[in-house]
Amino acid sequence: MRRKYGVVDTTFSRVDMGSIAVRTILREDPEAEVVRYTVPGVKDLPVAAKRLLDEGCDGAITLGWVGKTMLDKYSYLATSIGLITVQILTGKHVIDVTVHEDEAETEDR
Repeated sequence: MRRKYGVVDTTFSRVDMGSIAVRTILREDPEAEVVRYTVPGVKDLPVAAKRLLDEGCDGAITLGWVGKTMLDKYSYLATSIGLITVQILTGKHVIDVTVHEDEAETEDR
């Protein structure tokens, strides 16, 4: 059975995570069909993921970059809730992969 994967990435990422995801999927599942949408930012990920799932994708991977500010963190929280809602509404999995800009910073103590 040929699988259909959805990949949603954002234009504001510092790395082209969408291309990396597509290459990885096709390397692991050469017969797969991959549909990719690129949206402006993380808050747009849920609606794009739902659209892909409604259009027949078996599952979706969302890729985003979250900035350092508290506003960015709250925006991601809303996005995460939206992605969970998409899973509940569609009965399909959404794998959320986000890079938080400050996750690798060290604290001076």
